[in-house]
This record gives sequence, C-alpha cells and structure tokens, in this order.
Amino acid sequence: MASTHEQAQRLVAQGRVDEAAEILIRGAEAGDADALFALAAWRIQGNLIARDLASARSLMGRAADAGRLDARMMYAYFLANGTGGEPQWGHARDLLAGLADQVPAVRGQLDLIAASPVDGEGDPTDLPEPVRLSDAPFAVTAKGLIGEAERAYLIDRAEPSLRRSTVVDRRSGRTLAHPDRKSDTMLFGVGNEDLVISALRRRVAAFCEVDAGRMEPLQIIRYRVGDEFRTHVDAVAPGENQRIMTALVYLTDDYDGGETQFTRTGLSFRGGAGDVLMFRNADESSRADPLSEHAGLPVRRGTKIILSCWIREREYRFPPPVPISRRF
Repeated sequence: MASTHEQAQRLVAQGRVDEAAEILIRGAEAGDADALFALAAWRIQGNLIARDLASARSLMGRAADAGRLDARMMYAYFLANGTGGEPQWGHARDLLAGLADQVPAVRGQLDLIAASPVDGEGDPTDLPEPVRLSDAPFAVTAKGLIGEAERAYLIDRAEPSLRRSTVVDRRSGRTLAHPDRKSDTMLFGVGNEDLVISALRRRVAAFCEVDAGRMEPLQIIRYRVGDEFRTHVDAVAPGENQRIMTALVYLTDDYDGGETQFTRTGLSFRGGAGDVLMFRNADESSRADPLSEHAGLPVRRGTKIILSCWIREREYRFPPPVPISRRF
C-alpha cells in the first residue's frame, strides 16, 4: 500500500493539490513521520500551499521526534538559523551531536565549529580589523575573515549545486543566460544553511555591524576563465527593502584578473583567500549610490570563487510564491 506521502505525490501529479494537502495534513495529525516531513517541506517552499515558516519549524520538529534522522538534522538547521522562530544555536548543536555517530557529515560540521572562532550561541568571538579603502563609496577590507578549512568546506558544499547564472524573462517566463553576468552560482537557503554556514553568516553580519536577519541567503559565485560581471549596482528599486551593503569574501586567490572595479571612481580591489571587501550601495536615505557602480573584471587564468553577501535595510525573507492551493 502506498504511503501517505506517495499518495499525495500522485495527486499533485494529477493536479489535485487540495486533496494531496488534505492527505498530508491528516497523516501529520496522526503522527506519520513522512507526512510531517513532506508537509514541512511544502510549508517552506510555498508553491503548492501557503508558505508558513513557523508551521514548517513545528512540523519538522515533530518529524524529528517521530524518528526521521533527516528531519532531525533539518530541524537543527532551522533552530540555528532562526527559521520560523528565534534562533536556538545551543539546542541545534546538541541535536547534531546526537546524530554524529549516525551521519558522517554531521561530525565534520561539529569538528569545524569546534575549531572556529564562535561562542556557544554561534556568534563570532574574534573579527579582523577593517581597513578603509574609500569614503565614496564607503568601502573597507580585512584579512582572514574566513579560514582555510572553512573556505574548503564552503566550496565542497557548493560544488554539486553550482549552475550557470540565469535570469527569468518577464514576458515569456523562460530561464535565459544572464546578459551581464557570466558565472556559476548557488545559494544556501534555509534548507541547506547548516550550522557552519549559519556561523559564517553571523560572522559576516558582525563584521558589517548588522543583524544577521537582514542578510540575504549566502551565495557562492564561481568565475572561470573569461567569466565576468559587467558594470552594475547592487541596490534595488526605490521603495523596496533596500540592499544597503555588499560583502564579498574571497575563497580562492590562484587566478589572474577578476578584480572588483568601481567604474566611476577607479578603485580596483582583489582580495587574498579569506579576505573580505564590504561596500555601501545606498546613502543614508536608502537611495542608490551611483559611486557604488562596479564590475567584476574578466578572469584571465584560474578560477575565482567568492562568497557574496547582500545586506538589506530591514529583516529579509524571500518573497513567497503564489501557491496553487488557496485553501491551505
């Protein structure tokens, strides 16, 4: 007999999303671990039923209590990064510690966290001193924000998910190659922001003197030979939750070219592995600063990989999609 989750999947394939949701909800109410896990995933994604992060966190915790190891790990991530509620770093770390003998990848996380400059709540205990590069636009750098083992971890985590940078054509809805950005990208959303990534996110936020809740998900960008990001600004349209700062952390340095060049001022910067570049994209009125216009110059040799961190004026969550079902 098909499981509750399998029945729901079949109904979704037939376009019967409301019926599928009803089956999952009944299964979750009965304590079915698979139904709880699937319903939590649906509440995070928001494309089939309405996104509800608090509900997703609760459901994932119940799925963990019902015996699913992957749910326990995901619930720990939610607790660490604050998905659906207040962060509970210490509890998250304890949950992972209980999985270390069963899930090899967890041991690697715990070992890396133990060797990193973080306290019992996942916040940084040590930050490098910033060095001013420019007043207009405001730009600073610092050496060694992220260590060698952490850089390797980020690259290993990102590698399987890196895809060519694209945009969605508003008229056709088709995914097309990005016209100005030749690179490969991936981001660490709430489902794959583990405790190491969460701690790094907090470290970048602390360096930039902002709350981590104002940061967009961390993004890995890889530039191969010939790849570049043509002249652009990172600020968004007026009236939106402005993207006020950008922080770039260099994960590799064995390449030529690839400088970040501020096209209106002539400032050009190329960091070493682990170094950070932070600059403001907007003025005190949250209007785009034209002097922040910049380009990632073409890579001539090797591979440039950076961690890109965009910081908003206020707390940020991805806008939810419009769900197929309007009942749940």
